[in-house]
Formats: sequence, structure tokens, C-alpha cells
Amino acid sequence: MTAHMIHCWISPHGHTTGFYCTIVYAFNSVVERVTLWKDLRLVNVVNKSWIVVGDFNCVLSRQERIGNPVRESEMAPFRSCLAQCQLEDIKCSGCFYTWNNKQEGQDRVYSKLDRVLGNVMWNEEFQNSEAHFLPEGIFDHSPILIKVYNQMESGFNQIQAQEIRALKELKEIQTALHQDPRNDNLIIEEKRAASTYRKLAERHHSFLKQKARLEWMRCGDENTRVFHQAIKARRLQNTVYGITDSNGRWVDSQEQVNDAFLQYYIKLLGIERSSRRRIQDAVIQGGHVVTEEQGQLLMRRVSPEEIKAALFSIPGDKSPGPDGYGFYFFKDSWDNWK
Repeated sequence: MTAHMIHCWISPHGHTTGFYCTIVYAFNSVVERVTLWKDLRLVNVVNKSWIVVGDFNCVLSRQERIGNPVRESEMAPFRSCLAQCQLEDIKCSGCFYTWNNKQEGQDRVYSKLDRVLGNVMWNEEFQNSEAHFLPEGIFDHSPILIKVYNQMESGFNQIQAQEIRALKELKEIQTALHQDPRNDNLIIEEKRAASTYRKLAERHHSFLKQKARLEWMRCGDENTRVFHQAIKARRLQNTVYGITDSNGRWVDSQEQVNDAFLQYYIKLLGIERSSRRRIQDAVIQGGHVVTEEQGQLLMRRVSPEEIKAALFSIPGDKSPGPDGYGFYFFKDSWDNWK
């Protein structure tokens, strides 16, 4: 324990995995916070789950404060500390600005001073955790509620399953070959199985690159752990554990969240307008309009050569949407559907 933080080990009831927790209350001045960044570097938990929670009295970007200027000199030491300790915000919901000075009018200042940061081990062992920042009420800081939700259903995708089956077959053939090293049939089968596995492994690797939306690998050949971590981070950020429904109630069960989304879009898409304002032709004609020549150019038929040129100019590992086919698929099958 120091003047600005308490470091402890927590063993939750009903959970086999404990974790380190550092509770922070940082000083107001940049100079006084230097000691906090130094102490966090000394604590730096690597091989166990670790979260750092509390009031850091500092923001990480200019977007995290309204009403007062933000200096780079106050953010840089904070960023450097988090990078060295490999800490990042866990998934959060609720109030974005966690503090305000309760002043009126133009004197009101909002800042994101409170955070819940987790290391790599925390994100792996408590990947369904979420920090919910509640309204501050009569106080100036938002209370934080950290909750770990039940594991949602998951499984192997078809591409990964094919790779696993191919690897299993290759290992079985190689095991048999060790028992009978001179068996020509097994040698041929090993060559075939190895070729099949390489193709499926490359396909799975390409799939991971597309899903992680990474242009290139930085951490070594075939390092799928890099892509799995990127995919996991995106999935965790995109998962909605709780939401405020149309009645203003906070709901966090899976059924209630699903129903809140459904009711919102039923209301949004189900509204039928009895009358619409007519477009005023005079306003349209008074503005910039395309010429007759430009109109003809826009309306002309697009040639197959232009479509192919545009399609083949897109990198193969790009995808039209989160769940769309990659452009390798369209390029490889161009002759079948052009």
C-alpha cells in the first residue's frame, strides 16, 4: 500500500481463479503522479490476472475531456506506463465521462478520470467481464460496477474444424509409419495428408487475417496467437452484456438484452408516416446539378472489364463486411459467376 494505491489478491467465492487488484486514487498534479506510474511499473503483474481500478486523475486522449484543455505532457506518462505494463481498458458501458465539476453553464467540465484496466491474463481468464459506470448522483465521480457474465456459447468454425481433422489424420499416419517405416503406401499417404493439412492451415490462417482485419503479421511466421488475440479483443468489445431498454431500465440478462434490441427496431422500423413533405423543385434547381453529359456518364452501362478491374484491385484478405466473403473468394471464382 502507498499514498495513491492499494495492491491486493482477491479470491472470489465460487470461482477457482483469483486475481490481483490494484485500487488507485491518483494525485491531482502531473509531478505527484510520477510516483504512481513508477509504482505500477514495479508491481507489473505478468503471469497472473491483474486489474487496476480507480481514479487516475488523468485522461488518455483529448476526446476524454470537455470544457478544459488537455496537455500532451499530462497524458504521455500515463500512456507510457500502460504500454509498459500491457494494461488496457476492459469492456465498459454506461457513462463515458466519469467525473464532472458540478458547475453551471460554460464552467461545467467533464472528464473520463476513472477506469478499469486489465492485463493480458485478465482478458483471457475473465473475458466476459464488463465495467459499468453508473450515474454519479450527488457525487462528482461515477461508481463502477464490475461484473463477470456467464460464458456464452462458442465453438470451432468449419474452416478450423477441417484443419484440426487434417492434422489429426496426418499424425495418425505418421504414428503408423513409425511402426512400419518401410511401408510405401503409408509414405504416399503421409505426403498426401501433409499437402492437405498445409492447404487447410493456410486457408485457416487467411481466414484469421480477414477476421482480425490485419494487413500483415508482425510477430513471426504462422503466429496464429496474434490473430486469436486480435479477434478475441474485437469480439469482447462488440459483445453487449447489458443495455438500457426503451423504458429506461438497465437490463443485463441475455433474453432481456435480445428483447430490448428487438423492441427498439420494431418501434424504429414500424413507424409509418402519414404524410411527407414534398421536395421543392425550386430549391433543387437553384443548387448545383449535374450536366446532361455527366448524367449520361452516370447512367451508362458498366462493362465487365471495369467490374473486374475494380474487384481485382481490392486486396484479397479484405472483406465487404464482418461476415462477408473475402475477396480471394471472388477472385478465385470469377469465371463461375462473371
